[in-house]
Amino acid sequence: MPQYATLGKRAVALVIDWVAVDVIMILLVLVGALVSGDPVAGISDALWALLVPMVYEVGMVASKYQATLGKLALGIRVSDQHGAPLGLKGSTIRYVAKILSGFLLGLGYLMAVFTENRQTLHDLVAQSWVLEGSVPIEPAASEEFNQ
Repeated sequence: MPQYATLGKRAVALVIDWVAVDVIMILLVLVGALVSGDPVAGISDALWALLVPMVYEVGMVASKYQATLGKLALGIRVSDQHGAPLGLKGSTIRYVAKILSGFLLGLGYLMAVFTENRQTLHDLVAQSWVLEGSVPIEPAASEEFNQ
């Protein structure tokens, strides 16, 4: 039976990811300022604020690691019902649904406390699970998800 990541681990992973995304955004702003010669010209803060977190999370979760840096640090990963990576489509759906989880005053995140498999609203929408362990489940072991 897979072990589902706790809300506490998921929260700590989220904080680590916020720091990682902030560092990336600061570096992009600095590079833009150096290239343009003007710290404001050529950089749309709103665009960076939308794109950088999305590209970071979707790319990392869709990768073979199935996790952002925060999740990797805590030994948890995001998977589909068979333990495989979500892919770009599933990761994008999960990311967009994460925005909805936040808009609902965080209630979408709190759902992990009350659902059987510790799934948040965005996990339910994307049909994803956040599991303990950074090594993908072997195909034979994924049968447990189909019960």
